[in-house]
Amino acid sequence: MSETNEQNYVGDLVKYETPLQFCRIATVIPQNIAETTDWSVGQVLDGVTDTPSVPVKEASTGSDVDGVLLTNVSAEEIVAGDVPVVCLVRGPAVIDSDQLVVVAGIKAAAITALAALHIISRTEPTYDTQTT
Repeated sequence: MSETNEQNYVGDLVKYETPLQFCRIATVIPQNIAETTDWSVGQVLDGVTDTPSVPVKEASTGSDVDGVLLTNVSAEEIVAGDVPVVCLVRGPAVIDSDQLVVVAGIKAAAITALAALHIISRTEPTYDTQTT
């Protein structure tokens, strides 16, 4: 039996942002030959700036959150070389907090750090939580 591997999409994460992509920047994830996991849309990142000399990496604490990845990136791409990506770095924006990809135990702190960037997290209702 084949296995379905559904990727995350920007529309799953971003529910609202200011028009004309004001809230986004293009940056680069530097080559990391030790990377073993894929990064997906919603990955919370540290070091996101428009200056390529600052290394972008996965946020390890809630206080070092600088943005959210809007591009799916495989571990093979990161091992092979620098990968250009797009990140959500400022608001006003609204995201679905269920779609954030964070290190265990820092989700609440990451949501607080994103709120300081005017990126508001909301939990989108699902069929399980809606009443009919």
